[in-house]
Amino acid sequence: MPMVFQNKNDILKYPKTSPKKGALKMHGIILAGGKSTRMQANKSFEKIKGRTLIEIIVNILKPIFNDKIIIITNETELYGHLNVRLHRDLLQGKGPLGGIYTGLMVSPSFYNFFLPCDMPFVNGEAIEYMIQEKEGYDVIVPVIRGYIEPLYGIYSKNCTKPIETCLLKNRLQVKCFYPLVRVKTIPETAFKKMDPQLKMFVNINTRKELSLAQTL
Repeated sequence: MPMVFQNKNDILKYPKTSPKKGALKMHGIILAGGKSTRMQANKSFEKIKGRTLIEIIVNILKPIFNDKIIIITNETELYGHLNVRLHRDLLQGKGPLGGIYTGLMVSPSFYNFFLPCDMPFVNGEAIEYMIQEKEGYDVIVPVIRGYIEPLYGIYSKNCTKPIETCLLKNRLQVKCFYPLVRVKTIPETAFKKMDPQLKMFVNINTRKELSLAQTL
């Protein structure tokens, strides 16, 4: 059974809408925040087996989303060679939550899949499964080892106003707005059927993790 984060008193403040007829089904949106303090470099351009992380991710997402890819980055000049749509953060210094907000604001799709630039083992089959589970919800996210993975998820445009509420209060935890929307969580057992080692949830934050990823 999915966990649903929903406070009935609060959720009524934000009217729910459905996708408009003819709207694009979904975009894949990559959050590329720039220089990592732990890596002391832009993680997007670190390499695994000769290919940059951002190239790996874009190549996996393109067939799923029919080339409807957006990269949210404040260094747009570095990503032009990827032939995808680029957009700067609408609000500076708001972290991943600000990136999700920007993605929802600039995407023409009602539903959007979000992923950070440091998860190069993203699994296309898992994304397709999550897409099938989206109807009736505003957020669809995995729960892995007891923790929600908020940056490997699907978000609807119904999240925009609740996210604004958090940003205005400078509450930047990605999950801060979950009680205001309809959230479906998917247990790790579902993902293990597609990826027994759950490699798709490996993210790279340090040089050591990058070296380890070369062996996976």
